Amino acid sequence: MDPEVIIGQIAHIVSQADNGPRADLAMPPEQRDSIDNLVLLCTEHHLIADRQENTYTVAEMTKWKTDHEAAVDQQMEIMAGRMTFAELEIVADAVAVAPLVATEGFSLTAVRAKMTKNHLTDRVSHDMSVGMLGADLVKDYIVSRATLSPDFPDRLRGGFLAEYDRLSALGLSGDDLFLALRAFVAAPHLDLMRQVAGLAVLVHLFHICEVFEP
Repeated sequence: MDPEVIIGQIAHIVSQADNGPRADLAMPPEQRDSIDNLVLLCTEHHLIADRQENTYTVAEMTKWKTDHEAAVDQQMEIMAGRMTFAELEIVADAVAVAPLVATEGFSLTAVRAKMTKNHLTDRVSHDMSVGMLGADLVKDYIVSRATLSPDFPDRLRGGFLAEYDRLSALGLSGDDLFLALRAFVAAPHLDLMRQVAGLAVLVHLFHICEVFEP
């Protein structure tokens, strides 16, 4: 059987180049490559959209992006209720690394207050909500694994913290850092349930202050 083929391409809504389709000279270069200005299209429609910029305007492509994200958000909420230990095990085993020294206790902070402290905005609020839907299951799963492997919680935390430190060193913070960690735990899988499971683990660790600032 042939391997899966990725046909999606990342397209710019406002052109990355000053003379490209839907160019906006007033938009700063760093904003042109931000996730808010990117949309995933198939190869054919990427080409059509760029060659027919008067038909496929900034407003039209922005609507494509928001409509698609809304549909995915709805599906993720449904899948969060169907998640099992099996999906969490795949995620956890991919992330867990060598044991680290455990921190003493958990410093629980209100999620909204902690989001503010870490400069997280409403851009990731839905991700946070979906992740919290699986919080109890993640907690039960970690406790279950720890009965067989006492160092498992620290290995799981260590995997996330290693990536957190790497991304921070690259200059990522706030929403961009959170979204990069979400991509890290899901990659390279396209399966939406895997992404939901990864998000649930990330949000659980965020909530108990094992990842991000307390």
